[in-house]
Amino acid sequence: MDSSIQEDTAYLVEQLQIIKAACENYDDVTANAAFGRLKENPLKKETLATLKEIEHMLFLHSNFDGAAEQTSALINAVMLLEAYQGEK
Repeated sequence: MDSSIQEDTAYLVEQLQIIKAACENYDDVTANAAFGRLKENPLKKETLATLKEIEHMLFLHSNFDGAAEQTSALINAVMLLEAYQGEK
């Protein structure tokens, strides 16, 4: 069940920041390596779906700017969710 998956949010954000910086520098090799590292860890289906969208944006459409924006939005969402869960 997806709700039982515990994402390592610190690691997730770290790798997402690498992806975002790689996109901003048009460095698909570094972005691809970070995607690979992320897939080695347990991720919620929503996170996986968003990562797949970002990958398609980057590797199928070469939309580095869009991928950077989507990655930034995901970083913000992860950090907000972590802050909200920390308040409980």
